[in-house]
Amino acid sequence: MVPIAAKFLLQLKQPFIFTLLGKEHTVYLDLPFSWYAFYFSAVAFAVGTALFDFFCPRMIKKYSSFGEFFQESSGARELLTHYWDLKQQDRMNILPSLYQEAANATCDRSPRAGNPTEFAIQVQTMIRRVPREEMTDLFSTLREAQDYTRPRVRAAIAISYFIGGLLFLWVFVQNVLSVIWAWWR
Repeated sequence: MVPIAAKFLLQLKQPFIFTLLGKEHTVYLDLPFSWYAFYFSAVAFAVGTALFDFFCPRMIKKYSSFGEFFQESSGARELLTHYWDLKQQDRMNILPSLYQEAANATCDRSPRAGNPTEFAIQVQTMIRRVPREEMTDLFSTLREAQDYTRPRVRAAIAISYFIGGLLFLWVFVQNVLSVIWAWWR
């Protein structure tokens, strides 16, 4: 939308003179800011949003809090689906924390399996026995693990939003200074 408006306004003759109700009016369409800065600000925000949409883990996009998860999810099955969305190494790294949280929620103090595969099965079985209302800590642990995936993409999103914000701030400051300058004249 920004490029279309910019192209349209730049092609109009300056000043724009029109007649309304028999009276001639003059409108100056020169803007005190650079359309390029405004355009690239919009592009930077669009790139950041597109990266977020494509690369953000489903759990983070879908649930901003445990309350949302509790209301909308199927409980353990949904939690385990998000567990399987993690890469294998991340799943292995988070298992001890999930084991501890599940053991606390179910008061299950069975000994931890030594084999990594058996341990993963043990933790998943324990998670299935946790009542939905007791999944707060499991949800938080898993969401935190999801939050730290794809650090390069997260950095690219942050940089894109930062650049977009700076460019927008530049346009804003130019407008404020223009108004102040016009007022002091």
